[in-house]
Amino acid sequence: MSPADTGPHLPPDLYRHITEFLSESPNLAKPLTTDTARALCALAHDQTSHALQFEAERVLYHDLVFLHHESCPRGLIDILRSRTAAYVERIFIIDEGIDIERSRVDLGEYISYTDLPYDRMNRLRVLELKLSRFSRAPHALIERSLFGVLADTLPWDVLREFSSFISLPAEDF
Repeated sequence: MSPADTGPHLPPDLYRHITEFLSESPNLAKPLTTDTARALCALAHDQTSHALQFEAERVLYHDLVFLHHESCPRGLIDILRSRTAAYVERIFIIDEGIDIERSRVDLGEYISYTDLPYDRMNRLRVLELKLSRFSRAPHALIERSLFGVLADTLPWDVLREFSSFISLPAEDF
């Protein structure tokens, strides 16, 4: 027995049960509460075991939700590029009918969901475009470049479901 093996250990198969219990949902179909997200972030911290970190990150990054007009957090993009993109299984992009401020884009303050590392998302199964029920925009504001990015970078034969509850004019394609 090596010095690192001293002390009690949990069987690795219990880690998934622990993280899913914390998330209160084994199928991960509902959003995490703030307290749950904090608990999972603590488990995902690099001071825990690799097996527990993997399971916590799997729950944290399973679903990603983006509002069209809001910038993706730089930290999220960085961690997705470094290791967690492989855990993403569902992405929801919500168009709230608010246009992106041109000044934010010009100053480089806006990071689009088109900048996500789709090439590393080999578990991505669902991509859904939604129009917010509060939107009063006459047309969808979803970035049309998303479709080109997906065609160029998404791993082959990964996406199983694409749904759009937004009308997109044919001339946009």
